[in-house]
Amino acid sequence: MRRCCIVLVLLAAACAAPPPPRPEIRIRPLTPDPSAFEVAESGGEPETRRYRIKPEEYFDDVSDGQGRVDFHDYQGKPAALIQSVDRATAAALHAARVIRALIAPGTWDQDARRALYVDHDELVVRHAPAVLDRIDRLIDTLKSSRQTMVRCRAKIFSIQQGLLATIENLAPIEGGLAGLFQGEALRALVSKVSTGLWSPDCTMFTGQESYLMIRESTPYIEGYEVGENGWTPKVSVLVSGMTIHMRGVPNGPGSETIFIDVNLEARESRAVRAVTLGAGPLQMPVAATVRIGGRFVIAQGQALLFVLQPLRSDPGPLVAVALEAELEPLREKSK
Repeated sequence: MRRCCIVLVLLAAACAAPPPPRPEIRIRPLTPDPSAFEVAESGGEPETRRYRIKPEEYFDDVSDGQGRVDFHDYQGKPAALIQSVDRATAAALHAARVIRALIAPGTWDQDARRALYVDHDELVVRHAPAVLDRIDRLIDTLKSSRQTMVRCRAKIFSIQQGLLATIENLAPIEGGLAGLFQGEALRALVSKVSTGLWSPDCTMFTGQESYLMIRESTPYIEGYEVGENGWTPKVSVLVSGMTIHMRGVPNGPGSETIFIDVNLEARESRAVRAVTLGAGPLQMPVAATVRIGGRFVIAQGQALLFVLQPLRSDPGPLVAVALEAELEPLREKSK
């Protein structure tokens, strides 16, 4: 009986022991505003709508059109093919490119009856009625924001896994974790728990796709070619680092919040292994890539936080990105 009593006393003591202290919560996530362009259901019988595109409703001045279409059109054609057309067609191509990227992306090729193309100065769209309603809203937004730009700033940094406990919650998304926070609170936290580099500001027209890139290049010998003097090494380059793709518009006509589509790709060079052949040494790089992104509504003074899935299996620091965005008048930027 004495042995049983000792066991009971130990169990009672264990149950009475206080729980381990919880980490101090420094920042808490915010609830984002609803998107003005998301479509809950993109199915339904397609309908056709035609939009007459006037360049002066989409471009700020005569030279503005070339700046807005300086990347690729909505079908991925090189920009030079767009800049050679007249302004009305260029404006329609610009609108089509933004629509395909922001409204029901991924659905345009699921049904052969759906279409999005430019007929000179008209934009012809065929899709479900709910999608067409969002397109109406996006076109009105592009018109009302032609004199507005989107300014983004990102900080790429590393954070120890244990320090994530100071953040109350992060939502899991494909490729990692994400959340919306007060910008001031997130900046204060990042400055205490991490080291990093604020990238240069990236300012883009509304609807324009832009990139932020931080890259490191590592040359290596990927093979050999037969030349006049024997085997000649063939040198290639392994690119590592991060690329951030962004496209943003006001979250509806006259809105002061931003609907932004963000996609991040991080690539890490783990090692360059060498083997010896008769022609000489051959190098085989080992790299890992992770992608994360989504579509968010962000207001001035707020910041998005992305924490990427680990590129390595060891419990080392995680790669994270803090992203802020704000609307800026075009005329102030041009001064």
